[in-house]
Amino acid sequence: AAAGMIETPFLDNRPEDQEDGPEKEDLYLVLAADKGMAGGYNNNLLHMLRAQVNNKHKNMFLVAGMMGRTQMKKQGYPTQADFKYPVMNPSVYRAREMADLVVEKYLSGEYRNVYLVYTSMVSPIKQEPVYIQLLPLKPEKILSEKDMTHNGEEQGEIIVPTEEIDYEPSPAVVFDTLVPHYLKGVIYCALVEAFTSEQNARMFAMDNATSAANDMIAHLNLSYNRERQAQITQEINEITGGISAE
Repeated sequence: AAAGMIETPFLDNRPEDQEDGPEKEDLYLVLAADKGMAGGYNNNLLHMLRAQVNNKHKNMFLVAGMMGRTQMKKQGYPTQADFKYPVMNPSVYRAREMADLVVEKYLSGEYRNVYLVYTSMVSPIKQEPVYIQLLPLKPEKILSEKDMTHNGEEQGEIIVPTEEIDYEPSPAVVFDTLVPHYLKGVIYCALVEAFTSEQNARMFAMDNATSAANDMIAHLNLSYNRERQAQITQEINEITGGISAE
């Protein structure tokens, strides 16, 4: 805002009536599960994705996470075959590689919008699928964002300088340099949240499976003991009846 109007492909300056053009193609970066036995983790993510994806346009999906990629391919989603990144053990290096790939594909003009889909860990017992637009950035959304502390409390509107600031070599060059670093941070944060959510979902799924197995074992033991007691009682009655007959 302090630099005035910046001519850059990273900002969305399209008129509202051009938001949904017929030539539009979308790219989705999806952070799914690496392994199974995590309850409805993948299904919840795909359910939200189905509700958000615009099937009127050509879409391509970059799916991180082996189990999620396999499940999406079975459901007919077009996935890029050579995009094989794990979600487990997230690192800044991996986030940078993903961010560089996304920026490269976006700047090539092949895709008009880039979205990020992952699962956010709201609390230890609640995980929510999240769908956000990575590119292009919307100026009005940036200016309306709240300044947040580390614990999520609002600190008020972001203060925008009223005077114009000089940038070297130019505002556009500075902005275009910062955007890939910004995307790297967003993707790394999403990787951490997705990995944590997957492990938490798996922990609760295994805990529920263990509880169900224990309940089944207790029920079977009770049934076994009842049958055993009934057989013993029957044998005792037969013996008693034989003695009485003699």
